[in-house]
Amino acid sequence: MKRICFAFFALFFSVSFLFAQNQFKGSVIASNREDLLSKLPSEISYFMPEFTLSQIFYKNGTKFMALLNICVVDNSVRYINESGDTLLMANASDVNRIFAQGSVYKQINGHFFQELVAFGQTSLCEKRSFSLKEPEISIGFANIAPTSTAKSYNPEHEDLARDYGKDMEIDYTMEIDYVLSHKDKIYPCKQSAFIKFFPEKKQQIKDFVKINKIDFSNRDHVLSLFYMCTEK
Repeated sequence: MKRICFAFFALFFSVSFLFAQNQFKGSVIASNREDLLSKLPSEISYFMPEFTLSQIFYKNGTKFMALLNICVVDNSVRYINESGDTLLMANASDVNRIFAQGSVYKQINGHFFQELVAFGQTSLCEKRSFSLKEPEISIGFANIAPTSTAKSYNPEHEDLARDYGKDMEIDYTMEIDYVLSHKDKIYPCKQSAFIKFFPEKKQQIKDFVKINKIDFSNRDHVLSLFYMCTEK
């Protein structure tokens, strides 16, 4: 397997990234053919703060240990081998779950989620999404339309070698959402989803959401609601 070095942008931070509760935004100056992951802050590009010795469970039941991290930029798994090279895990689509330092990361429909808490087959998960927004590019007398509002680049499906011809400012966004998973399906984290999976507590859920003014984009809020639903 080859040493990972994606042909991408040379990125330099123009300002510190800004963040709202669940949205992290930044602006970088980009030219061509440099590695994006070496320029972005790790808290933006990876689930874990550092590469961690983790146990990987595959869908076929096999498992093994590796020093790895889950990349939010392209939703891939990367690991460090004995030589110290960072490699892209070729069969990441066959991964079921990853256990790392007490946390569970599971893959559903090709996307990794961090499981925050579980009850039976239902769990509350954190989803992270990364996107870049390209500016309008002019070539001669022709204009290339800007990428629609924001486009996510996936090395498995896109050619990441972008040739702007000059340094340009590129915006990026990393968003955190909370979802409910059940039997390998994902549901938006909202009142109706909680009622769907905890129908016996329908009225309690409605009352709890109203009284506590639950914000379904707030980690502590959705955790408190989940705990209430699973209380005996």
